[in-house]
Amino acid sequence: MFRKSTALALLALLALPAAAPAQNPGDCVAMGNLTIYCYNLFVYDVNPASTRITTLFPPNCGFHRNGGATPAPSNDGILFPTKPQISGKLQVYRCRRGSTAVMTTLPGQFAYIPDILVDQCGDLIILAHATPASASGLYRFSAAGSLKSTLAAGLDGAIAAEEDPATGDFLVAKPRGDVLRVTRSGQVTTIAAGALPAGAVNLDGNLQTEFATGRMLVTWGKNLFRLDPTSGRVSTLLTAAKDFLGLAHDPVHGGYYRTDLSTIVRYDPATNTAVKILGLGSHHMLGDVATWGGRMLTGTARPAPGTTYPVTLAMEGEAGKAYQAAASFGTLPGIQTPAGRIHLVPDALFFLSLRAPSLFQGFAGVLDPTGTALLGVKIPAIPALRGLRFYLVAVSYDGGGFRRISEPLGVTVE
Repeated sequence: MFRKSTALALLALLALPAAAPAQNPGDCVAMGNLTIYCYNLFVYDVNPASTRITTLFPPNCGFHRNGGATPAPSNDGILFPTKPQISGKLQVYRCRRGSTAVMTTLPGQFAYIPDILVDQCGDLIILAHATPASASGLYRFSAAGSLKSTLAAGLDGAIAAEEDPATGDFLVAKPRGDVLRVTRSGQVTTIAAGALPAGAVNLDGNLQTEFATGRMLVTWGKNLFRLDPTSGRVSTLLTAAKDFLGLAHDPVHGGYYRTDLSTIVRYDPATNTAVKILGLGSHHMLGDVATWGGRMLTGTARPAPGTTYPVTLAMEGEAGKAYQAAASFGTLPGIQTPAGRIHLVPDALFFLSLRAPSLFQGFAGVLDPTGTALLGVKIPAIPALRGLRFYLVAVSYDGGGFRRISEPLGVTVE
């Protein structure tokens, strides 16, 4: 049985196009496996322009699927969890610069990781199924992978998590269809009970911010929904023959990557249309997808009164290009440009961020040879600022105009 599995895996590798030396910003990173007689996990990099497939993480009997995937802090690769053998502990791997390595080994009670987020401090927020079930919940890890705190326990069976762009709270979906709100201090409330159809066993789901509306896109079984995080109201966008799995915003090309068991498409929620990028045939998708280079702005410390909040701008492929960053108190309706929508509003903070370099440090300049720049927001030493929320966006440009527009980074002063 093992020999048959190994042979099939090798044949599958031979069927894939030759690996390219590097990944491109905006590529889709997807987890999948083969229909063979052993546990195995692939992590694919798919170039949407050429449908080139690179195997980032090779198949191996014993590696178990887990659902979460996310761009790493500072856009430094992609993070995903897996378990190397049945009795082993879950590990978080980082794919970057053509290599994959273990970033951290998770606590032994963690059994499954349906989602991973990166918060305003650059910390990892890990949604975990645990033993006992009462230990399942949201956990905070440092960017280096060490456990810092439990945000909320008792979230047994939770399937997906995402940051609420308006508040900075975390939204969590549970299989019976409840949508919960977890504040940054760990308080748990219910936004809506049964807002989504009650899930079957092994239901996969995903929450992603729809920046153009401030709402959430939700893949849930065979449905694609739009969720209002404030009211809990849900509207149906699509119902399909196959279960939807991954969903990931692509700030490089626009739109979202969306997957089912065997297909990757680019989805536009504004028109509710999809264009097929790739069908994987005998390869089956598992869980989440992520966008290579999809997190261009990352905070790297706690934003507090009397400190300078550090932010890394990382635009892979934009080395030597000029950039400009700005801030505002809102993201809607945004500023429309020929290159896409800048998710800021031209309010008082916006114009201050363009004219006060002593407060908004490094907000204009040239990206270094790695496409990176270091920014800082000097937060006045006024305790009453705690709870204030603002947003940051950066663009790269040249003589032809804007080249790339970052996703908005929401920041709540703590």
